[in-house]
Amino acid sequence: MRFALKQHSYGFLDIAPLVDLVFLLLIFFMVGSRFDKPVSAINLPEGEGAAGSDTSLSVSINAHGEIFLNDRAVEFTRLEDELRTALQKGPEQPVRLRADGSLQFARFVQVLNRIQSAGAMGLEIEQDPRHTVR
Repeated sequence: MRFALKQHSYGFLDIAPLVDLVFLLLIFFMVGSRFDKPVSAINLPEGEGAAGSDTSLSVSINAHGEIFLNDRAVEFTRLEDELRTALQKGPEQPVRLRADGSLQFARFVQVLNRIQSAGAMGLEIEQDPRHTVR
């Protein structure tokens, strides 16, 4: 007596849709992720310009009008004296001004006048070419 040999059919797994799904997930997470590092709480206005030198003095104004000289908080009334003292060490060094994009223009001009009164020979206004909103 002869027995029929049964052939077992194993299921076939089509891998192409699985690869498509993996690539779609990869693209989704790459597009949805942010790769830049947060640097400060200042929104710089949009613009194009040359990068400044590293030996300059830095004056920053945030959205609330608070002033920082080389990352140290300074009162508006003391800004001119502090700048004058810092410029005595190197009068040729430029002053780099960073201001929040939402700052009132009148406050910006007041700080510019204080920088000029302190005797700064050069002024660099820093801008953010990416125009990010934080």
